[in-house]
Amino acid sequence: MAEASTRFGAVSTTYARCRFLFFVFILFLATAHLSEGATRYVDHSAAAGADDGSSWLNAHTTLQGALAVVASGDVLWVAEGTYPAVASGDFTISEDLHLYGGFATGGQADPDDRDISSHPTVLTNANGINGSVVIVLADAEVLLDGVTITGGNPLLGGGGVYNAGLLTVRNCTLSSNTAGAGGGGIFNALPGSHLTVENSTFSNNTAVAGGGGICNAAQASLTVENCTFSNNSAAGGGGGIFNFGNTSLVVRKSTFSQNVALSVGGGGIYNSLNASLTVENSTFSGNSVFAIGGGGIYSAGAPIVLVNCTFSDNTATEGAKGLLYTFNTTQAFVRNCIFWGGTDQIMYVPPGNIDLAYSVVDGGFAGIGNIAVNPNLAPLADNGGATRTHALPAGSLAIDQGQPVGTVVSGGVAVPSTDQRGVARPQGASVDIGAYERVVTPSPTPDPDPDPTPEPDPTPSPTPRPTPYPVQPVPHPRLFFSKTTASESFVLTNPTPLTVTLPPNPTRESMKVAIRNALRVVLGFPDELAEDFAENSFDKVDDAGQPYMSERVRERLKELLPDLEITPGTPSPPLALFLARLNSSSSVKTAEDNGAIAIAFFGPVPSVFVGKNAERLRVVKALNSASVTPFVQAFSWDALTDGCSSVVEVERVAGGGVLKRVLGRNDAITKNCLVVIAVRDGGAFDLDGTENGKVSDPAFLLEAEPSSVPSPSPDDPVPVQGGGGGCSAGGMHLFSVCILLLPLLALIVPSLRS
Repeated sequence: MAEASTRFGAVSTTYARCRFLFFVFILFLATAHLSEGATRYVDHSAAAGADDGSSWLNAHTTLQGALAVVASGDVLWVAEGTYPAVASGDFTISEDLHLYGGFATGGQADPDDRDISSHPTVLTNANGINGSVVIVLADAEVLLDGVTITGGNPLLGGGGVYNAGLLTVRNCTLSSNTAGAGGGGIFNALPGSHLTVENSTFSNNTAVAGGGGICNAAQASLTVENCTFSNNSAAGGGGGIFNFGNTSLVVRKSTFSQNVALSVGGGGIYNSLNASLTVENSTFSGNSVFAIGGGGIYSAGAPIVLVNCTFSDNTATEGAKGLLYTFNTTQAFVRNCIFWGGTDQIMYVPPGNIDLAYSVVDGGFAGIGNIAVNPNLAPLADNGGATRTHALPAGSLAIDQGQPVGTVVSGGVAVPSTDQRGVARPQGASVDIGAYERVVTPSPTPDPDPDPTPEPDPTPSPTPRPTPYPVQPVPHPRLFFSKTTASESFVLTNPTPLTVTLPPNPTRESMKVAIRNALRVVLGFPDELAEDFAENSFDKVDDAGQPYMSERVRERLKELLPDLEITPGTPSPPLALFLARLNSSSSVKTAEDNGAIAIAFFGPVPSVFVGKNAERLRVVKALNSASVTPFVQAFSWDALTDGCSSVVEVERVAGGGVLKRVLGRNDAITKNCLVVIAVRDGGAFDLDGTENGKVSDPAFLLEAEPSSVPSPSPDDPVPVQGGGGGCSAGGMHLFSVCILLLPLLALIVPSLRS
């Protein structure tokens, strides 16, 4: 009996424990459900609803209205459209929050159904508002997914986002933000703050101090993966990223292109003062620095590890073009990397040194497995994956020459098992050097056929005629004289290419949407004009992401220029879009006028013009898809003013070029010539229509012969036919036309008024 009682007591105890555990489990489920918070909806067009955020029909109509009532753990779904902060700090987030943008008007039921590129959600500052667009306070755990952040302009750091918490940025675009200190795109620089950025784009952001794209400092941590940093600039170091002061930065599968550091170093990345840096499977292309060195990466007093990276055509006024490693007492570890585009790719200052092996280095570098043979990199392009890369062509000596997958480089960093695009490594006998793994397609095994029927040889397709590459914007040459007048202000600019990011497998409609958004959001075009150009003019986007005019648009061009006889069969080069920003070295003459005049250089002049008189090169402005007008030719520097163009010759010297002369009417164009245009902010050629610190100018080049015989003196003035005063123009009835290109220019011009 006592034994049975004991067994009963044990069973009762076990039952009680099970009931308790079951109760705890139910309580956990209930608490977990509550911790997820509520889903709230935001749609600026839902004016007829209750504005309580309970559904798409009753959505909040402003983002600040939604942020004012969110609780920790809530989720915000935000429909397409522009949401302006009407007061500084409007978009401050102090609670744990997930914010998803990119929903179509009226919304979808699942974030996975969004089409972010076709339905952009834009967060920006209203006119006259200064400050970061989004502010994340300490201890807040926040996700931003599928939004465009633009127009931020704080006096200190964080043009787009100021982060003091735990922030993840995913599938976002941060564009055209400025910061008075560090971090034009994002400022992540407080002890304990952490930032993760995935599948996002940073473009055309600027910082007065460090980090045109991101500033990471003061014991903060940063992880970047599958991201693009393009055309960002910093007056200090790190055109793309500035990493400084006991911080950690890990970069994977990302591309840094055309970023600029005006001083200190690091066109792509600046790394200094005990800041650790690891970069894997990433590309640094066309970045530049105007002082010290490290066009790709500059690292001072901080260890770095680089694995399977490609550095191509980066530049530095002084020092190394690719990697500069200085003020260090430790080693940098570099494996399976390409450094190409001129000698002086890598430099270091003892006692620190660089352990570099199994890499391709222009000019050579001592180390096991290193080679100094041109890898023949293809241009930067969309070769698959989330970011653009330089492909390796068949026969490149960088193929199969890297260390194997899993080889430990330093610490826990090893040779990765995939390339920048996600392609498995190796595809051949061993890993390819650089960020790109060339895919080897095996020849198919033919099916056995005892009596094969011979097939006639197929007629080979004709080799397509290559499209002439657009005339690219170039940094302005040095001038040993000023452009001065009593009544006008001039700004020398450094325009850079503007690219359009397309969704995977883009349709015609999604491509038009992407072009329209670039014109509207990045360049500030009025909606109607952006729609017009996207619908009727720019109907192609090449592998480099540049929109251009197709053959169909080229044919329509004949109707827009009745005074020009276009030669049949003339090639149709792309009409690219370009963005140019002012830098602190620009030559400026302030005056009380009606807006500053931006001056931009493009080149080299296409070979079709070389040897011909300067008066034969004409620049034609597109005002919209159905209206064009020529720039007026100027044959002296003093005559170059609003609405004018010139051809100039540049002397090539170390560190850039020097303006040698402006060509006269009958001077022959040489291979060292550039095209120059001048456009007034708020003037007739400024397509955003207002004096607002930037100008836009789509234009193309024509080779043309005047119908009347000009004055025998190349500098004698002739009657002005449009544009500002001071320009000398030939006759307007032209023929023998060969169309080339001058890209669309958007120049950011600061207020020059006293």
